Amino acid sequence: MRSPARIRASDAERESVVGVLRGHYAAGRLNQRELEARASRAYTAERRGELLVVLADLPYQRPRGFSRELIARRAARVHRFLLRGHAATFAAVNGLLVGIWLLTGEGTFWPALYLVPSSALLTWHWWGGRIVARRLSRWRVGSRPT
Repeated sequence: MRSPARIRASDAERESVVGVLRGHYAAGRLNQRELEARASRAYTAERRGELLVVLADLPYQRPRGFSRELIARRAARVHRFLLRGHAATFAAVNGLLVGIWLLTGEGTFWPALYLVPSSALLTWHWWGGRIVARRLSRWRVGSRPT
């Protein structure tokens, strides 16, 4: 897996970091010369790690555009994508097993050996996503999710 610091930075991320630098300048943590030097480094940064270096010795400030709603939306989108994949796999595998069972004419319903546990896992996946979504919706700005 690629390190997050090695991922290429977007223009929006560069602008966000420069906005954070301006906030530190307004708070008196940076002088004009430092602001210009760091903003120049931020605008020429190719990787996210280079953007982190620009902010490394400054206290954390939430970049503009970052919100719990954004995190909740992205988490919900990822969950829906994974749940669709899980459900498609569930339907394909169980449909194949039931089809083989029907074609072979076997008396006992042996596909249940896979159908029951995979149904439980699919339900667990769906329910777990609901719990995470509920917790993210109650997450207050400035606090950590519980």
